Amino acid sequence: MTDASTSTGSLFQTANATWTESGITWNNKPATSGAQVGAAKNAPQNQWVEFDVTPVVTASGEYSFTLTNATNNLVQFSSRQGANAPQLVVSFG
Repeated sequence: MTDASTSTGSLFQTANATWTESGITWNNKPATSGAQVGAAKNAPQNQWVEFDVTPVVTASGEYSFTLTNATNNLVQFSSRQGANAPQLVVSFG
């Protein structure tokens, strides 16, 4: 987080994974689909926040997720160009 918040937003799977990083905007963002995958969490500044997507990622393939936030206290995440770029961490159990 580059700006702290009391809520990261809730994690949902998106309806499709056909978006591109350079082409996505607020107006053409993919819709969410299905039930919430991860509940909103506290988002302290300069900390990582993890979501467990195990219930959704059940086989090989492409998956896409979105965070939705219902609070007025918005969180800011670092981009891949930022000092603390997001990371994908895959754990095998």
